[in-house]
Amino acid sequence: MWAEDDLGPGAPPCLESYREPADGKVYRMYHGTSREAAEKIKVSGFKPSSKGMLGPGVYLSRDLEKASRYPLDLPENQRVVLRVKVNVGRVKKIDRKGHPLQKTWHDHG
Repeated sequence: MWAEDDLGPGAPPCLESYREPADGKVYRMYHGTSREAAEKIKVSGFKPSSKGMLGPGVYLSRDLEKASRYPLDLPENQRVVLRVKVNVGRVKKIDRKGHPLQKTWHDHG
């Protein structure tokens, strides 16, 4: 149901779960949201959340199936997934809950 077949040549690669992101690279990632929020994002861009597991920011997944489950409190027929081209910039690896930089990674450049 969520398969992609319209990317064509020149599309950024998907950042697969087994790959480490590389500084300054562009990847394809996904953002699950409501239809209403998707329309607002298309008009005004993303608005970073004020909190979350990794602190404030825009949350994306490299896994289309995972993104399709969000928002968790909406029925499936009210969810949409945005495909996003992401320049990851500088990369910090936060790989566990309780990591010292979990909520403050953005303060360290």
